[in-house]
Order: sequence, then structure tokens, then C-alpha cells
Amino acid sequence: MARLGLGLLALVALTAGCITPAQNRRDSLVRVVHEYNDGLRWKRYDRVTSHLATVQAQRFLKTTSALGDDYQMADQEVTGIEPLGDDGMRAAVTVNFAWYNQRRALLQQAVVLEDWRFRDGRWFCDGQRRVQGDGLPLFSEADPPRTPEAER
Repeated sequence: MARLGLGLLALVALTAGCITPAQNRRDSLVRVVHEYNDGLRWKRYDRVTSHLATVQAQRFLKTTSALGDDYQMADQEVTGIEPLGDDGMRAAVTVNFAWYNQRRALLQQAVVLEDWRFRDGRWFCDGQRRVQGDGLPLFSEADPPRTPEAER
């Protein structure tokens, strides 16, 4: 019995050495993406800002402060994590958000594409872009998506 236990321990030790840096980055990305978006969902902004560049973090905190208690996140779901390029240093993450304004009690939804990059041994969210739905008040939008009404 002891031999079997030692054999399994040796097998685990050998296979653990087979994990590549790319696999470690991928596992880290999945964990960080969920931590970041859960932070958005539950207003744990320290978890959010730790994955943003300093200037982005300051802008984000200013925006959330201006929203006050009127804004309430209802739900979020990470629906896709897609590595970009062969080096495993970038990824596109798709997230569905639902939120409402306390005064209006109107549920709004959006699909957001997040751009993630691996720098200095960590994953950072370099930006968010709404690809469908309503404008998410947490992030500024350079170019909102075109709607069929806008193209008429």
C-alpha cells in the first residue's frame, strides 16, 4: 500500500513539472478575469483597480464615485475567454452585464468585450468595449456600437 502511495506521489510530481508557462498564464487569466468581473458585480473596486493601469484605475474610481448609490449591478457572466496570438500574452474576454438605476428601476443589459494583456508577470484589463446592448455607465465609450436606427 505504501508503494502505491509513493508511486502516485512520484507520478504527480512528474506531471506537475509538465505544466508550461502558457498553461500557467491561461489558468491565471481565468482566475483574474473572474475576480475582476465579480469585483464589478459586487462593488469590490479594489479587486477591479488592481487589474487596471494607474490612470485607468483613477478614472474608474472617479466614475464610480460620481454614480453614487443610483447605479446597481444586477448580474454579470463571463461567457468567453479567447487567447489572441500564439504567445498567450493577450486575450479577448466576453462578458454579459445587467444593471439598473435605482431611481428608474429599469433593467439594462450589455455585452462587453474586454481586452486583457499579460505584462510584468500579471494580467491587466487594457480596455472594455460594448459590442451589444445599452451603454454601461462604469466605462466611457469612445465609439458606441451602431444600432439599426442610427443607420437609417
